[in-house]
Amino acid sequence: MKEILKILAIIELIGGAIAGFFFAKFYGVNILLSGDLERDWLLTIIIFVFILFCSFISFVILMAIYEILDNQHHIYEKLTQITAKIDKQVENEPSPNKWKCSKCGKYNMNYVGTCSCGNTK
Repeated sequence: MKEILKILAIIELIGGAIAGFFFAKFYGVNILLSGDLERDWLLTIIIFVFILFCSFISFVILMAIYEILDNQHHIYEKLTQITAKIDKQVENEPSPNKWKCSKCGKYNMNYVGTCSCGNTK
């Protein structure tokens, strides 16, 4: 999904530039009373720049979504590591509601009668 967004963003930017050229070419003219077409260069440039700007904004949005999805995987991995580390620390903390196994040294909750190593309370 991530790579598709990146490719789509690049295609959209290139397609937007091409579309801007064609829209500016066809709609950047004035029709005279005689029926002839006269190029209005200011209108042509405004149309081209506007479509190119809109295309660039779409490109930036698609690339931002790509980056978010790409970083989401790294953030999830880091969060999993931190959570596992905290869980391990909490599991081995002594407290009044825990007892320490004499065989393996693991702290177990008081309501647990047998440690995971098989030793009983």
